[in-house]
Amino acid sequence: MASRQRAYSALRQDLAVVCAHVEDASTGKREEAAQCKGYLRNLRSLKFKTGFALHD
Repeated sequence: MASRQRAYSALRQDLAVVCAHVEDASTGKREEAAQCKGYLRNLRSLKFKTGFALHD
């Protein structure tokens, strides 16, 4: 449970940075680009943002 709290705290502080990094990774031609596009879609979704905001 403590590791989950640390992960939420880190993500809350750096969500914009995480999104920028994943967006950069999703534009490449590497194998993981498609996976990063999926992650980015989830990070930007209303469902994620609502759940994240309610977690506080």
